[in-house]
This record gives sequence, structure tokens and C-alpha cells, in this order.
Amino acid sequence: MTGEDKIIQLIQNVSQKIDGLEEGLNDLDKRIDGLDGLEIRMDRLEDRQEKLTNSVNGLKIHIENETDKNIQILIEQYNPNVERLDDSVKRVEKLEFDVDSIKKVVISHSHEINKLMSRK
Repeated sequence: MTGEDKIIQLIQNVSQKIDGLEEGLNDLDKRIDGLDGLEIRMDRLEDRQEKLTNSVNGLKIHIENETDKNIQILIEQYNPNVERLDDSVKRVEKLEFDVDSIKKVVISHSHEINKLMSRK
């Protein structure tokens, strides 16, 4: 093999290696293009996460401002009703006692009237 043949052989080897590098670069470009799609999907996911976070924050604010306030109003209205109910229960218990007492007196008087009627 002459010097010229060796040079041609080297040039061919370098040319083949360059072709391999070009193929590798093409594959790398394809992968990078695929990563661009992944980046777009990640951006969409981040946008959705941000919207969800905003919604959750809005719900927290609503709960703090509206729901807690409404619960407080219910409690404020409930307490007087409980006090009125307690008073009513006490009154009913007293009335039951009074009615029982009246029943006993009526029964006693009925017996006495019956005795008096039977003496005649």
C-alpha cells in the first residue's frame, strides 16, 4: 500500500466516523425534539397545578369569610334557643308537679264526697 492509498484509507475512515457522528447528532436532535414536547406537557401541568392552587386558596378564603361567619351566626342563634328550651323544660316539670298535686287533691275530695254522699 502506497502513501497515497494510506491517506485515502484514513480519509475514508474519518469520513465514516463523521457520518457516524452525523447520525448520532440526528438521533440527539430527535431526542431533543421529544424533550420539547415533554417541556410543553410540563408547562401545561404547571399551569393546571397553579389553577388548582388558586382554587384551593379561594375555597380557604370562602370558608374563612363565609362559612365560619355563618357557623358563628348559627351558634349565636342556637344559644338563646337552648336557654329558652331549658326554661320551658323547667316550666313543664313544674306544671306536671302541679297537675299531679291537683289530681291527688281531686281524688281525695272525690273520696270524701263519696263518703259524705253515702252517709245520707
